[in-house]
Amino acid sequence: MFGMDTTTPEGRELFEKEYYALAEMAPEIVKKDEIVYPHMIQNQINEEPHFQRLWRTYQCFTLKEKAKSAVDAG
Repeated sequence: MFGMDTTTPEGRELFEKEYYALAEMAPEIVKKDEIVYPHMIQNQINEEPHFQRLWRTYQCFTLKEKAKSAVDAG
């Protein structure tokens, strides 16, 4: 987000400056007190059953294809 490394103090400072500037421009969208650094955001995994079923099918297919191409390649 913004192309900054927020794991460093300098990156966090730059990120805060940009974040607070956005909060000034659009306070109804970007809340000043809701700042979260990008490196702290965890990916959310969709728990919906249909998505999980399709994801497992895709993973199995991909794994089988990779194994098959590895065997064919020697």
